[in-house]
This record gives sequence, structure tokens and C-alpha cells, in this order.
Amino acid sequence: MSILTIKTVIAMIWMLIGLLIVLLSVLCLFIRIRVHVSYIQQGRDNEGSLTVSVFRGLIKKRWEIPSIKMDDDSFSVDYDIQTSNTFRKEKKKKSEKKGTPTDVEKQKETIRSILDSVTGFTKITRRFLDNTRVHEFRWETILGTGDAAATGTLSGFAWTGKSAVFALIAKMMTVRHLPHLNVSPVFQASFFRTSLSCIVSFSVGNAMRGLIRVLIHVRKGRKQQPKQKPQDRNVSKEA
Repeated sequence: MSILTIKTVIAMIWMLIGLLIVLLSVLCLFIRIRVHVSYIQQGRDNEGSLTVSVFRGLIKKRWEIPSIKMDDDSFSVDYDIQTSNTFRKEKKKKSEKKGTPTDVEKQKETIRSILDSVTGFTKITRRFLDNTRVHEFRWETILGTGDAAATGTLSGFAWTGKSAVFALIAKMMTVRHLPHLNVSPVFQASFFRTSLSCIVSFSVGNAMRGLIRVLIHVRKGRKQQPKQKPQDRNVSKEA
């Protein structure tokens, strides 16, 4: 074989490898990521988990949701928060700042930029949820207060709340299967148990588009932020 023929074969091999990489990259955009959220609350005990899987469960990762303990006496939540002793002995100095018309205008611009940012993120979230599928939604509740009338009223509120939550989900996402909603009242005793299981999926391409939109939105927000001019700084100092 001549040198030209060998170079041609090598070039064709590299072209095939590049084409294969492009095809695999395009196929990866259509791979769906499935997220399963499970939560159970019975009395003051609770447990939950978050499972993310691809390729119909061939690759999956599970995280346990930490339980929250309630104090029976004060109805407070116990958290172990570690704080540093470095800043405990520092004293805060009080500073007075006089406002000027320029400062008021800056505050208005800041509020407008925050509102625009929230509105933009809401639109991005809605676009992302439009292409999200709900495969399972199960929400079962067993409750009782010991009083028949109060239990019946509370059960009615529970049905209304569940229906409103699922109506919002159905409006924002694509529901593949009918939900399983149930409220079972217990009239003879005081009892509470609720379990929630929700499975949703979205494509990798949809997640990447959402991430790109977020980055573009953040970058635009930084460019639109009003910059303080030297004249404004001098006015503030003089005030």
C-alpha cells in the first residue's frame, strides 16, 4: 500500500470516529432522567428518599432525606448547627447613612432588576416543566382527631388541598397516568399518617437547555445592573 492510501484510510477512520461521537452526543440529549421522590410521615416520625436513575434503572443513585425531630413540649424542630467562635466577640459598629434622591433611584432600579430576575427565572422554570413528564403520583393520608365532626371537616380540607396541588402539577407538567389520591378518616382515635410517591422524568437535552437559559439570564442581569457613577459617590459622601 502506498503512503497516500494509508493516509486516506486513517482519515476515514478518524471521520468515522468523529461521526460516531457526534451521533452518541445527539442520542445522549434524548436520554431521560427519572427522579423518584418518596416521603412518609406518621405521627412525629418521618422518612424519605430521592432516587435518580437513567437507562430504566440500570444506573441509579439514592439519597436518604434526613428525618426531622419535633420537640413535644415546645413543638420546635431540633437541628444541629455548627457555628464558629471567630465572630462571636466582634462588635457591630452603628453607622448612619443619609439618603439622597440618587439613592432612592438606585433602590428603585435594584427592585426592578430583582423583579425582572424573578420573572425571568419563572419563565425558564415553566419552559423546563412543560417538557417534564409525571409517571406516578400517589398521595395517601389517614387522619383522625378523635372527634367525628372535626375529622370529617379536616378530611374535606385534605381532599381540597390534594386536588389543588395535583391540578397545579397537571397544569405545569405532562401527566402520563391518573393520580392516586386517597384520604381515609379515622373517627374513633387520634391518628395521622401520610405517604407521597412521585416519579417524574426529563431529557438531558431539556436540562441542558434550561441550564443554558439560566446562565444567559444571569449574564444579562449582571449587564443590566446599574453601575454607580463617581458623581453619585461624591454626592453620597457630601450628604
